Amino acid sequence: MRRFLVVGCGGSGGATLSFMMDQLRSELHAAGIDKLLPGWQFVHIDVPSAAESGPEGLANVPAQGGSYIGCGPQGSSYSILDGALSQRLVAENSLDTIATWAPRNPQEVTNPISAGAGQYRAIGRMITLSKASEIHARLQSAWDALFRVETISAMASADVPGMGRFDPNEPPLVLVVSSMAGGAGASMALDICRLLTLVTGLDPKLMGVFMVTPDIFESLPESARIGVRANALAMLGEIVASQSGAAREHDVRLLRALGQQHGEGEPIPFARVFPVGRYIGADRTQFGDGSQYAVYRGLARGLAALMMSGRASDQFVSYDLGNTASPEGDRDLLGWGIATWDVLPWGTYGFSSLSMGRDRYAEYAAQRLARSAVDKLLFGHMQPGNPASSTEQLDSLLSSQWTAHCTELRLPASVSDEQTRVGILGNWIGAGAFPPEAVNATVNGLIDRQLRGYLPNPQGMNAEQWTPIFRQALHNRRGELARACAEAAYAMAYAWHNEFADRLERMVGVAVANLGLPYARELVDKLRRYIDDALAPGIAQLGSMGPPDIVAVPPQVDAALRSLHGVMTNADQVLGTALDGFRASVRRQLFADAAARIADIMRVMGPELLAPLRESLGEAMILLEKARADPPSDVGLARLSTDQYSAWPADADELVPPRFAEANNEVLLISSAAFKARYETDLPKAVAGANAMIPLRGAIDEAAASVILGLWRTSGGYSAPGGLITRTATWVTRALGTDPETGRARVPSMAQFDVHTRTHELLRRARLYVERPGEAFEEFCKVSLRDFVAGVGASESELANRRRDIATKFAEALSLARPLASVNDQALQRVHPGKQVEYRYKFSDVPFLGQPVAEALAEVLRANPRIDQASRDNYDRSLSDEDNVTRVDIFGSYPNYSPLAFDSVLKPAAQQWSQIAGPGRKGFWRWRRSRPLSASLPMTDDERRVMTAGWFLGQLLGRIQIPASPYAEPVRIFDGETSTWVDFPNPLLTPPSDFLAPYDWLPAVLESILLAIAQSHEPPVMRSLRPYSVLRALYDSHTQDPASGIVELSAAGLLRDFLQSGSTAPGVTSRVGPVAAAETADERHEAAQTWLATIRDVAAQYLPAGAPGAAPEGAFTTVGTRSKAAKTPIFRDLGPDVYWATDTLIKLLDRESAALAAGVSSAGAAALVDDGSPVVIPEGGTF
Repeated sequence: MRRFLVVGCGGSGGATLSFMMDQLRSELHAAGIDKLLPGWQFVHIDVPSAAESGPEGLANVPAQGGSYIGCGPQGSSYSILDGALSQRLVAENSLDTIATWAPRNPQEVTNPISAGAGQYRAIGRMITLSKASEIHARLQSAWDALFRVETISAMASADVPGMGRFDPNEPPLVLVVSSMAGGAGASMALDICRLLTLVTGLDPKLMGVFMVTPDIFESLPESARIGVRANALAMLGEIVASQSGAAREHDVRLLRALGQQHGEGEPIPFARVFPVGRYIGADRTQFGDGSQYAVYRGLARGLAALMMSGRASDQFVSYDLGNTASPEGDRDLLGWGIATWDVLPWGTYGFSSLSMGRDRYAEYAAQRLARSAVDKLLFGHMQPGNPASSTEQLDSLLSSQWTAHCTELRLPASVSDEQTRVGILGNWIGAGAFPPEAVNATVNGLIDRQLRGYLPNPQGMNAEQWTPIFRQALHNRRGELARACAEAAYAMAYAWHNEFADRLERMVGVAVANLGLPYARELVDKLRRYIDDALAPGIAQLGSMGPPDIVAVPPQVDAALRSLHGVMTNADQVLGTALDGFRASVRRQLFADAAARIADIMRVMGPELLAPLRESLGEAMILLEKARADPPSDVGLARLSTDQYSAWPADADELVPPRFAEANNEVLLISSAAFKARYETDLPKAVAGANAMIPLRGAIDEAAASVILGLWRTSGGYSAPGGLITRTATWVTRALGTDPETGRARVPSMAQFDVHTRTHELLRRARLYVERPGEAFEEFCKVSLRDFVAGVGASESELANRRRDIATKFAEALSLARPLASVNDQALQRVHPGKQVEYRYKFSDVPFLGQPVAEALAEVLRANPRIDQASRDNYDRSLSDEDNVTRVDIFGSYPNYSPLAFDSVLKPAAQQWSQIAGPGRKGFWRWRRSRPLSASLPMTDDERRVMTAGWFLGQLLGRIQIPASPYAEPVRIFDGETSTWVDFPNPLLTPPSDFLAPYDWLPAVLESILLAIAQSHEPPVMRSLRPYSVLRALYDSHTQDPASGIVELSAAGLLRDFLQSGSTAPGVTSRVGPVAAAETADERHEAAQTWLATIRDVAAQYLPAGAPGAAPEGAFTTVGTRSKAAKTPIFRDLGPDVYWATDTLIKLLDRESAALAAGVSSAGAAALVDDGSPVVIPEGGTF
């Protein structure tokens, strides 16, 4: 088990994280863990100041326990943000870092940046950079949370099948999820990776970057995907520049200017990039319905499975992130001169699972039961086949049940007419409203406390003397006894009203569960009318029927007193007889006072208690009726769990809904077609026991009532949740102003109720019902894969079929686990000569160790020639004998291939570029690039410098043609191998109309290599890259890497031929006038040297101040204002390369000229060209 920091960039990243977190919470819930583990930190970064809603009804990242960082400013415009960021860069002499890619005129940016970047990567990156410090701090905080003591403890105590044991010494993994094609996410992802490398303790070699490709947006309307393909094209260049290390200098310098620094920075800010598209495998099988959310869900499900499997996590580190001997690629096409090939290829990610499928059956059962509960709630009062109307049936049913309900409430069911009302209610007050034993105790207490101690003791007194004293003492206690009766009656009424509210809640809950919401609402209405019209007035009459005088001597006592004579010796008997005679009066007064209080309560009970309850029942009914009427949405195959009533399976359905069959990347061992019959067998057993006989209809009614109430039979430590009706506000009646126990005043408040019958609440309780330990559903659903193949629950004849079925389903799951990225087979063979498409698989625990089926599955792997040996080794290592595994997760990938092999990245951009008319192409590239060319061209520093040298050498030799105005023709280069002219892309991404200097041709041509890459899959494959190969070969034709050792530079030979003859190919003459006019070798040497020196001097005007060769006070050596930045030609990005190239060519020209003059055929090898440095292409220089 590993710790993870998962960072989502932009909308695609946030949506994927929401799906991931939801999946993980579901997986953990099944293991008895009710929230995400603290060792999994989720951070969503986007432009809006507050997190947007989650996808397809899911909660967003912060609502599920993650955190959110909003980069966009609230209320301000882009120009204000640009100005503030520019001032910070000016203060650090770093404004040039944004000069050639940020919007030239900030005022032209009109889209509201508080909501997003408007699909413009340049704008998105500026927004991100403005919050670089906050983002870094928040990422550091999330990282630190992974190392807290409580995190380590929680991870160590988590016990989840298949996750393995937690080792706190294992470093966390980092997953970054973004889009290649968006505005915000695609612009910030690389900066986020760079900021993550500044997090203390984080190892970028354990960071994987998952980027969805532009093809996932193909299902959207054209208006919704403007810019996504161009964004992906720009992102491609910047990713490769980061992988080659060419982007480090710019990234580090810019972030250092913003206060974020850590030495020279990591050469490469991540371990591996994983493109994720809408097609599976080399045969381009569409994933699910091909929508962006289907891809987000599929990727999220795979990443969640990776996190849930310790074994898969370890394999991910070893085989996907690590350098795993990727098949060698042709670096002449991409990556020429890269120090280590393994850092350049991209990884891929596919996922599927082979499972029992019984978890899907459990969800089917829960949804079907929840639907039955909804039907019962809305129509429980209706009898099938009864022709009477709903209202008539309701009235009839209520009449038949009324007496039972009143009995539950301990109310009289009827008070008859006026003549008998008082008698009936009197009997109720006297015998039904209060427990007799409690009343007796109260009466005895009142007599003992209020009379006994205050009456004269007759012992030894003369009766004639004692009797008047006794009568006077009684008279003296009249007020206190009446007050005490009133207080006791108040307490009795107070207790009665609390008990009544509780009984009402229980009675209504049972009515809702058994007969439905309309019935319960009508019951509350009838109860209110009955209380208002009959009970309250009648009981009020009882309140005035107390004794006229509570201390009046009762006749029997009076007679006894008169019979007393002489000295009394039986004092206790006399006093007891006298006091016993007052019990009836005290009881009568107590009941009268209590009746008066209850009458007061009943007068206000309607508005205070019953009306809110009725309103809550009515609201619950409205919500269910609306849910029942709503059409289903988002219930495709990938979306199993839903709280939409109309999507739930019904008892009347003949077929199981197809979405229960399988997810887009899941293979089940149980057919969903069997769910219906299985449910109808299991439900009666779940209700009445395994051996009981009960009709299905009766079982449905009873189970639905249990789910509605949340109450059912349980065993062990498991308890039913209850909670159908809850009071959200306590009833404090104005009829009882004080608390009799504390004497404190009470502030009146109406009762408020919540009736928990919303669809998601019913579904939650239905799931709990299905999951009851030891019951029919749970016993079936808990069977593991190992149990299944070992024959648990199967006859011997069925066992062979089970094992055969597992092998077939395993092959199917392998097919679905092919990576979510399509490759072009022809391109692959061109880039990786001699290679065919192969698939590599990794597995979570495969619980078949020691079982015959293990060999059958191994044979499936061996039988497919496209599956590599590493997959078979991974399978062997994944075999285990775990008993409780119900699912095997399969992670698929290709061997790590060159980015040029992936048509899901390249094809969309090429298609759009070819379809756009001339005027529209300017908008295609506007504000898409978000770094200077040194950090955004898909090449190494060496290759960029060599191409720069080739550019000027080609012009000297006449092998490069630059068109004249109006620049409709392409830039061309002469291919010496075929003696033909080949065209660079036309038009260029940055056309001449956007040049700020007449010598912006070179940066514009090099920038357009991205177009050539996008078009590289068009036949003949990779032909579009030919002009750039020829350009590089003019200076250094060495294959794969720069010439070194004793290998001669191609430039030396070309210059030698040029000096000797003035031409290097038939019909090809220099485009530099003075050079073309020169007639001798010396004249050509001098003219060429002069021309190169002139260009070198121009380049010196662009070198950063302090750089060797920089012109003092050069026009663009420093960029100190935003207006100057806006006027900086893109040539500045290549200033250091141009200076190096022209200076190197001058030295090479001088050496070859001197060699010719001395009669030497060659000036020497490549190692001698660069003033003694070990290779021709020198280190350093900013692109």
